[in-house]
Amino acid sequence: MLSQNRDFIICVLQGDGYIDIGQVSFVLVEPPPLTPERVAAIRADPYATKGVRYSLGCKYCPSKFNLYSALDKDNRSEDGGWIWYQDLPDKFICECKKTEMDLTILRRNFHALLGRKASEVNNKNIFLNYELSSLKTISINFLELLESNPREELLQQFINENPVLLHQFPSNKTFVKPPILTKYFADFGIVTPQKELVLIELEKTSTRLLKKNGDTAADLNHAFDQIRDWLHEADEHRLAFLDSLNIEKSEVSAIRGVVIAGRDKGNDAEDLRKLKGMDRGKITMLTYDDLLISLDILIAKMDSL
Repeated sequence: MLSQNRDFIICVLQGDGYIDIGQVSFVLVEPPPLTPERVAAIRADPYATKGVRYSLGCKYCPSKFNLYSALDKDNRSEDGGWIWYQDLPDKFICECKKTEMDLTILRRNFHALLGRKASEVNNKNIFLNYELSSLKTISINFLELLESNPREELLQQFINENPVLLHQFPSNKTFVKPPILTKYFADFGIVTPQKELVLIELEKTSTRLLKKNGDTAADLNHAFDQIRDWLHEADEHRLAFLDSLNIEKSEVSAIRGVVIAGRDKGNDAEDLRKLKGMDRGKITMLTYDDLLISLDILIAKMDSL
């Protein structure tokens, strides 16, 4: 284990001596901090790693230590002898004194594996965000909530507690109630790997979507107008807006809006299809049934693995 940046000369043995054939440098790249926005993004990804365990020790004696990283401290892991990575000492020295490791880098950076896809982490001691049973429970509870004609605040709370409902928006950072400077608040803001900042507006499940003639209803048009105001403000003062959220300019190349409103039932299927597919520039529209269907597709996919 390298505890500092090092340069190495690559040599080959030829005859009685060595010939230099190249050089390799090992440089530590510090991972981004585990901010609340990054934690929220990891929680929203059903395939993301939420915990990692790792064991290190001496090859000459039985001495070893077990460490773990997770989105939250886990009492069961610690009762089983696993050490929270931020609680590691400065050094590990084995009983036979032949192995000594600097643990400061692990203590500072072991969280870097969190959020990685399981397929990217070559370690059997990883833990995913969601078990299949928990996803099914979320689906059932969300449907019950939708059928109860809930207040917007309850919808916000449920999605905040179960961010997998927004998994169709891949996320590097997720913000809850992000301010748009001093004028507005979105319900959610998501910075995607494609360098988009998606601003999400939640409306009621009872929001009327269509008029009898198939045109967009007034309540839904009002939601679209609200997001247009957000986008105008964000584009007019982009640097100040991003800075207020501690988002680097390089992280965002485009800003768009999403309205989530109403239910599918009670609307003509063809008119609803046209409504959802309508070109509104930087604004798209989903119903709460779309969130539920997306979750059920995810459940079916995970169930088939």
